[in-house]
Amino acid sequence: WRKGCFTSDTTDDTVCSTGWSDIGQTWSTPHTAFLSGYVDGGGNPKPVLVFGGGYDQCEDTNNQTRCTGTRKGAGIWFVDADTGAILRIYPTNCSVPGDVALIKDINGNVTYVYAADSGGYVYRINVGTVDTTGTTFTSWTSNSNAGQITLASLSETNHARKFLNGPSVVPASDYNAVLIGSGDREHPLVSDYACGNRSSTLTPTAGNFVTNQFYMLMDKPTGYPSPAVTAGDLVDVTTGTSTTATVSGITTITNVSAGVTTTSTKGWKFNYGFCEQSVNEALTIG
Repeated sequence: WRKGCFTSDTTDDTVCSTGWSDIGQTWSTPHTAFLSGYVDGGGNPKPVLVFGGGYDQCEDTNNQTRCTGTRKGAGIWFVDADTGAILRIYPTNCSVPGDVALIKDINGNVTYVYAADSGGYVYRINVGTVDTTGTTFTSWTSNSNAGQITLASLSETNHARKFLNGPSVVPASDYNAVLIGSGDREHPLVSDYACGNRSSTLTPTAGNFVTNQFYMLMDKPTGYPSPAVTAGDLVDVTTGTSTTATVSGITTITNVSAGVTTTSTKGWKFNYGFCEQSVNEALTIG
C-alpha cells in the first residue's frame, strides 16, 4: 500500500489519500510496534506503525515567528502496518518531524509514546489496550486536543526553540528520563535567525538570537503536570556542581553555582554556547 500526500508541497491537498491530508513531509521514521489486544483471528499480534506527522514547509521561514493557521504534520500517528488504515491520531501544537520514542512492557507491547514538536513542546501518550478491530481504545490518554498529552513547553520569550528531532527516553526507578536538545537544523548558519549574525564582539539584542538548550525531564507517567513544565522549572546545570537524592520515591536535583543553590524535582537544563544548537537526535548509552 501507499498512503499520504504525493508532493513535497505541504500546501497542496489535491493529491492526498483519504484521511491523510494533515500529513507533512515525512521525516519521522515509522517505528513498528505491537499494541495489547490488537491481534488477528489466530491471536497473532498485528503490527502497527507509530510516527510523527512530519515537517511543514512554513518552518522554512528564517525568523522566530511561528507558523500561523493550520499546519501540516501536527500529530502523532498510529497506522496498521499491513493495511495502512489509520487507527488513531493525537493532535499536537506544532509539527512533529522527529522520531517518536517507545517504551514497551515485558510482552513487547507499547505502553508509552514520547515525542516533541517544532514549537518546543514535549509529549507523552499513555497506551492501553485495543480491540481486535482497532476501534475501541481502553485506558489510553485522550486524543481530543494537544493539551491532553503535553508534558513540557520549553520555548520562552525571545527564544522560539524547536525540536526537529525526537527524544531519547530512559526508564529509571521512579521516573522516565526524557532527554532532548533544541535547535533548527534547517537554519544552522551564523547568518540565520538563531544566531542573529552575532559575533563575540557584539552585544546581542533580545529577540535577535535563540539560546538553545539540552534537557532532561523527569517524567512520572502516572499523571500529567499541570501546568506543563517550563524551562524555568528546571535546574540550570550549565555551571556549578550537581547532585541527586531520592527520598520516598521523589528524586531532587540540586545544583550549586557561585554559592547559589537551586533544586528541582522536574529535571535539568544545559545552555548551549554561542550560536550552538542540536542538529541530531540524542543518543543515550550505558
